[in-house]
Amino acid sequence: MINKVCYTYWTNGGEKYNCGFKKFDIFLSFFKISVEQSLEYFSDVVIYTDQEGYDKISGDITGATFEIIDYSSYSFDSRFWNFPKFVTYNMQNEPFIHIDCDVIFLSQPNDLEAQILTEKERGTAILKRHVYPLLPPTVKKHVDIVCSGLIGGNNYQIFKDHYDIAEAALTGREFDSVAFNDLVAIEEIALTHLIHDQNVEFKELDSSVFVHFQGGLKDTLVEEDVINLNTIVNKYMIIKDR
Repeated sequence: MINKVCYTYWTNGGEKYNCGFKKFDIFLSFFKISVEQSLEYFSDVVIYTDQEGYDKISGDITGATFEIIDYSSYSFDSRFWNFPKFVTYNMQNEPFIHIDCDVIFLSQPNDLEAQILTEKERGTAILKRHVYPLLPPTVKKHVDIVCSGLIGGNNYQIFKDHYDIAEAALTGREFDSVAFNDLVAIEEIALTHLIHDQNVEFKELDSSVFVHFQGGLKDTLVEEDVINLNTIVNKYMIIKDR
């Protein structure tokens, strides 16, 4: 049974505080609500962050536990900003669900006894770039991939295996360029490979229990907004219906 929510807030040594939001204040207001909502439905909420991240937000975030990570001990290209998430995965020794800082639970999530619980499964037409050739050959057979903006499960060992793949593919290597497809390859294609290769059952979370302001959706939240749960949900529903 999943009782734990994890976040990863990596600032790259204080260079990136906004997590893709236009302004830090908008991000912080959103993230506070995300944490508050997670605490409403889960007994254990942990934020994994670097020292700079802790110093920046710990005074405003209450109720959650902070784990400070020294990411300098991991030799990875900082353009792979999702690598710290794999570090979080690898630290888990109990059922958990990891959500990005732009996800908010609206109600009690379903299927908390699932082996793997994902935001959704989506099709993809990627990926013939740099990281793809470094992944296991069987990855290439998967057309649909699990989304990892919200991902976890009772089978936490598979996420340790995911870390091992990411570590082997990314650490100690130099990349001329890093594209979004490379990030997707190591984060979602690799995990999909493991799920299928190990014949692990996965379930999609009911889309009504969360909102996810991924990518450009963050730009719809501006300084003039009063950032509260109602504002966020209303904006999300308007965008969703377009």
